[in-house]
Amino acid sequence: MAFGEYKAPAVFSNRTKPVPSSVSWPVWPRVSMTAKPPAFPTAALALMAAPQQTYTPPPPPQQWAPAPKPRPLGVTILGVLYLLGGALMALAGLAFVAGGAAMSAAFAPFLPLPGALLGAALAVVGIVVLGIGVLSIVVGKGLLDARPWAWTVALVLTAIGLLMGVLNLVTGNVGAIVNVAISGFIVWYLYQDGVKAWFGQGHMATPWAR
Repeated sequence: MAFGEYKAPAVFSNRTKPVPSSVSWPVWPRVSMTAKPPAFPTAALALMAAPQQTYTPPPPPQQWAPAPKPRPLGVTILGVLYLLGGALMALAGLAFVAGGAAMSAAFAPFLPLPGALLGAALAVVGIVVLGIGVLSIVVGKGLLDARPWAWTVALVLTAIGLLMGVLNLVTGNVGAIVNVAISGFIVWYLYQDGVKAWFGQGHMATPWAR
């Protein structure tokens, strides 16, 4: 080879080499389209046919309500007094209404107008007394049942009685001092923390006061 002459190197490739006759290519099995599919396992079929069990979540934990606190003795006494006083006042109111009707009938032959006026006045007083008696019965039942509104109504009625007792005491009725003492004690008792809590009043309200 003369100087400066370039000769390309020989390139060896598998494509240029002849495939020896001893090499055997893999033969893939032919799949027949008419062949039966493999049998499904019997255990799997039985599992699929079995009824499916649904998941039932456990019940929530039971919430225990706090045990109700015993009713204060003073509230029980006050509620019973309201019930008894209301019943007596209701009976007195009915008696006044019946007396007014009887008086009007008795005076009708010879004094019709005065008898009618007097009978009407007694009937009005009887209706008022009857209404106060019914209100006292309702308040007494509310006090025994720890109703907050019963505490408020009892406090207002007692405060009115206390004011009337003070006015009677100022006008010279010395016997009104008993009414003033009793009314003042009831107002003081209703403002005690334990009593207010049992009625659901204030920051110490209890869950069973409704």
